[in-house]
Amino acid sequence: MAVKSSIAAKRRLSLDILAATKENQNRINVWRADNHTDINLTSNDLNFSSSPPIQKQRKSRLHEKKKKENDSSKDKNIGLNSQTSEIYKTCLHKMVSWRYLMVLLLQSSFVVAMFLRNCLPMAMVCMTRQSSTSSSSSHRLGVSFNESDTTFDHDKVDSRRNELVSTNISLYNEHEKDRTYEFDWSSEVQGLILTSIMFTTFIGPLLVNAIREPLGNKFTMTLTNLISTILTFLTPLAARISPYCLVTVRVLLGITLGGHVSVVGDCVAWWAPNDEKLTMIALSFTGFNIGGVLSAVLAGYLCLVPVDNGWPFVFYTFGTCSLIWGICWHFLSSHTPEEHPYISAKEKQYIISHRVGMDTPSGGNKVKPPYRKILTSVPVLAYFVTGTFHIWSTYVLFTYLPVFYNKILNFSIQETGLLVSLTSLFRMVGSLFWTAIGNKTVPILGIRKSRKICICIGFLLAGIATVFVGFFDETYKWIVLALLQFVMINQAVGTST
Repeated sequence: MAVKSSIAAKRRLSLDILAATKENQNRINVWRADNHTDINLTSNDLNFSSSPPIQKQRKSRLHEKKKKENDSSKDKNIGLNSQTSEIYKTCLHKMVSWRYLMVLLLQSSFVVAMFLRNCLPMAMVCMTRQSSTSSSSSHRLGVSFNESDTTFDHDKVDSRRNELVSTNISLYNEHEKDRTYEFDWSSEVQGLILTSIMFTTFIGPLLVNAIREPLGNKFTMTLTNLISTILTFLTPLAARISPYCLVTVRVLLGITLGGHVSVVGDCVAWWAPNDEKLTMIALSFTGFNIGGVLSAVLAGYLCLVPVDNGWPFVFYTFGTCSLIWGICWHFLSSHTPEEHPYISAKEKQYIISHRVGMDTPSGGNKVKPPYRKILTSVPVLAYFVTGTFHIWSTYVLFTYLPVFYNKILNFSIQETGLLVSLTSLFRMVGSLFWTAIGNKTVPILGIRKSRKICICIGFLLAGIATVFVGFFDETYKWIVLALLQFVMINQAVGTST
């Protein structure tokens, strides 16, 4: 009897233990469903009835873990949102920041500089009448024939060609018959006047670098722009006094405009974060092409103003543009971001922390450039020679193109302005073309081989096309135009690789 009772007691105890185990297991399952956890817990690990302090401790640890997971997911979302906002800021707000407004001022400075430089070549078309040497160009052969090898009648060919030329000239003269030309300068005097600005261009960087140290970029650019503007306003008066007085004005203008590039380069160095420097430089120097396009178009129409023979308004208009730009530059720019009165503290700190090579330790001595090694370096000398011929050919072409189009090819003044602008536009297209070619070939050939190949091909094609231009006259003017645009496209390689 006692044995039976003990057995029954053991059974009841086993049933109680089994029931308690099942209850704990059910609690564990409910807890898992509520907390979405994969941790494997047993009844011995979690007994809500027997160990409440342990239960609270484990709950707190799991709550902290869940909180950390939620915080990390929030941080990821914040990171994505901040990245998206940064891209949005880059696309929409960067261009209205003060550093890019400085780029706009620098870009427009190149536009104004091209206005002042190119105003005389276009005005020369309206100032001087066609000389006898240019009118006699109709006697040149458009295509050279070898008399010993040809059997047809050269007299008929020449008479027919001269008839076409005379028809062109008569139409041109009929179109221009009402125009009054003030000056009868020879081609030699015209050449001296047009090229006089190049005589002192190399002095400009030396003079500007000397005064830039004590005055800073802002006041240096303001001073040179003011002098250039005054000289431009005085140009019509100087031309009416004497051609040599006009040469003097243009020589002085070459000095003031010659140092423009060095000021722009130093401004970009102070204002550009390292990862934005190339973009800011490229945007600034596009002012060259923009100024070349606009100056020719505007000058072509300003010459037609029926007051004071029209051509002085080219200088007055461009001088006014330069004066307005100088006022904007003086009140909106500064030498460095630290000195700018309107820039935000956040953008200022961003520029200072991301620019490279512009901060020297206090009391530190400047490093003297190794001029001897620079001047005896073979790559530097090669770059000097190629750069000299490239800039010389570019300025000579753009200086004489208006006279060539109007006096030799017999285009009207409006057509001359549009064609010179078209030539500048093709040069811009050439810059984009050779830049794309360089970007494709640099990863394959390396930067040195890519530059050598591109420059050799571009300059060789431009030189050959320029030589062929001399074999055609106004009878084949459209062939000449096509060759000149081809020259501009290939010559642009010098500033694109």
